[in-house]
Amino acid sequence: MIWGEVAGDSSRERSVRVAGALAELAQTQLLISQGGVMTPVQARVTDLPGMIEAEIAAIGTVVLEAPRLGARFTLSAETAMWEAPTPQVAEMLRAKFRS
Repeated sequence: MIWGEVAGDSSRERSVRVAGALAELAQTQLLISQGGVMTPVQARVTDLPGMIEAEIAAIGTVVLEAPRLGARFTLSAETAMWEAPTPQVAEMLRAKFRS
């Protein structure tokens, strides 16, 4: 796996950046950890940044997966990281998360 960081001054900013990048990459079917269980979610039909922040507030960390990309995101109050399965996906994510 190849990894990188999502920059942002707050968990809200990082949550918005992740949700926006996934929307731009046409990732509509996602999985989000809720209470430790991976739950399917439709990205464009829900308040994804709000769901991410609620999970961070509840348990401290949230994991979000974009199965079509094979990418995984781990967000907490302090940081947000992405993992990519291939150099091509990593480059797409790097381009989306450049500061």
